[in-house]
Amino acid sequence: MMPEAPKYFSESQRASFDKGVTEGMTRGRIDTLLKLLSHRELRVTEDQRRRITTCTELAIVDSWLDRVLEVASVDELLG
Repeated sequence: MMPEAPKYFSESQRASFDKGVTEGMTRGRIDTLLKLLSHRELRVTEDQRRRITTCTELAIVDSWLDRVLEVASVDELLG
């Protein structure tokens, strides 16, 4: 659940607030994903790490998190 911008924010402030919240949520989920991969001892190449850490789509990161405990490799996760 995303926090809502205060009602007194202008439209541009609201958009900026929403963007910041989404970016923060995405970053936190990426950190969690990388931690889970590490705990599962799944090797992450530099290219895979770059692909994961530069993802800006919350829905994509969420889909990776949904599957991270079920995959046998990072290639399978990102595939």
